[in-house]
Amino acid sequence: MLRPLLLFFVLSTTAVFADVQERYVRSFPFAEPSILGQVQSQFIEVRLNDRRPQPFTLIKSCDAPFEIDAFATQLDGDRVVPVNGVLRLRIRFRPLVAGEYRDTIELVRAPDDIVIFYISGLGVSLSRRRNVEFGSVLTFDTTSLSAVVVRHPGVVSRWKMLRVSGDADDFALGLRQPVGIGNDSIVVTARFVPRESGLRECIAAYERTVEAGPGKVPVAVDTAVVVFSGIGVRQPAEVDVAVGGVVVDSVYTKAHIVDLPTRPSSAFVYRLRPTRWQHSDVTVSLVEPPPGVATTSAVIQLSVRFAPSVPSVVDHRVYLVRAALGIGDIDSTLITIRGEGVPKPEPPKPVFTLGFGEGALDTTWVRIGDTVRLYVTVRALEGVRTYEVRTSQLDVRYDPGILVPISTELVTRGGLYVEGTQAYARFFTSTLRPIVSGDTIAQAAFVAVAGHASSCDVYASSITLTPVAANQPNVVVSADTSIVERAQTVALSNVWWSNGTPRLVNTMQGSISLSIEPNPVVDRTTIVVSTLPQEASSLTIVDALGRSVANLTSDLIAGQGSVTLDVRSLNMQPGTYYVRFLVRSPDGESLLSIVRLLIVA
Repeated sequence: MLRPLLLFFVLSTTAVFADVQERYVRSFPFAEPSILGQVQSQFIEVRLNDRRPQPFTLIKSCDAPFEIDAFATQLDGDRVVPVNGVLRLRIRFRPLVAGEYRDTIELVRAPDDIVIFYISGLGVSLSRRRNVEFGSVLTFDTTSLSAVVVRHPGVVSRWKMLRVSGDADDFALGLRQPVGIGNDSIVVTARFVPRESGLRECIAAYERTVEAGPGKVPVAVDTAVVVFSGIGVRQPAEVDVAVGGVVVDSVYTKAHIVDLPTRPSSAFVYRLRPTRWQHSDVTVSLVEPPPGVATTSAVIQLSVRFAPSVPSVVDHRVYLVRAALGIGDIDSTLITIRGEGVPKPEPPKPVFTLGFGEGALDTTWVRIGDTVRLYVTVRALEGVRTYEVRTSQLDVRYDPGILVPISTELVTRGGLYVEGTQAYARFFTSTLRPIVSGDTIAQAAFVAVAGHASSCDVYASSITLTPVAANQPNVVVSADTSIVERAQTVALSNVWWSNGTPRLVNTMQGSISLSIEPNPVVDRTTIVVSTLPQEASSLTIVDALGRSVANLTSDLIAGQGSVTLDVRSLNMQPGTYYVRFLVRSPDGESLLSIVRLLIVA
């Protein structure tokens, strides 16, 4: 009796287990918001307590915007078969209206198993406002900009323009259908042509539609608003050019620049148009751009010429007119020239004259390698007057192939510049002591480096003489008062000749030799001074204009009279240079020198 009773208990237990209802409830939200028209998909699943392959029946499905992907879920009508004890569905979420969505999916399996899925998602509208700024643009100039206005990753959309408002005449939007990029964004291109000055705005609204389903009308889901803005600017209204007082029968010229408020992108043509305020002594002309030539320059250059014929006040006016091809005149700037013709001054009574050295010799003879000094002296015309020199400046034109300007203990070499075949040097002399007629007030110093005569034009500028006596006026000696440019010829030779025999003037030339091997030089050369003197000396290299290239003094002393020159490390370009060995005399009053030509190949 025991065995049948036990069997009955086991069967009863199994039947009771089968009658217990299996209820599975799960929530599956879509984690990311979905842009309207965008499709998101995800799997929802529940792991069952048993691995029976009996199918579940779908008794409640979800509604739009949720949808069960029948293919991915392997949905057979309303039946879904679990696989290895897992019941899985693939849900798609595609909202067309913004908002929060919730839905429920219910499945049952005989006899009493129930599965309930709660799903939720959020649909968002990406209505946007985009500002496209053109900045400042000249009136009737043309500027284009393109901008990506909306970007909807993964959304197949169509866009169309709804409306345009504002200053639409100043903006050209091209096609009313915006250009799409990859079906997820649009590019809006606009042209800004301001007709008037000031802030100009244009507002364009675009609508996005997505497919609602097969055979259904596309649904408008959101909009994008683009605000185009720019500032129209004009040329300056007025420009004044002050020329000041100009002496009658002299000519004053001045280049004047008219700056536009912004650089144009289109080419405009400029011309000058006279007004009723004209003066015969004033001429205004266009320099850049030339008249009738279209340009996109941001500056307009004028040339103003004032040549007064009689003393008078000048008020000359002319319009600078800007025009565009096919449009005509756009705007203009009133150019006003203000000045005064003043009477000629009485010629100053000469007080001083200037000359060269003692006796004002016309020719200075020097040897190659010697220091050439040109002296300017002051002479009083009315007796001896005592003055102080406050400032002195001497300008010299010279041949750079013959002379190299230098500084000495009494003169400072200033700026150098070249104009054509002539070079110019400026020298400064500091003298604070009182001077009398016949004293030297300015000097120029050179090194002679070639063997033929050179004519140097010497002239002084801005030399102020201050009298010691308080009852005498200052005297400013300049090129337009009592100094006339004068040419001083410098004759150069390897030696001087006297009675048919050579005579060494610079004794160092006979006791010290300077050699350069190899010469011409490509990379390196050796400079040797035969007997290094005890006096203070220097070894320098200068170019044809006298500009210092290298100071080799310390290397020469360290090498006991020999130094290696690396022309490449000094970045010496091919050309002519001069090696100058200079020794100060024991009394310190003069400079003795040897100069050799150096050719860099």
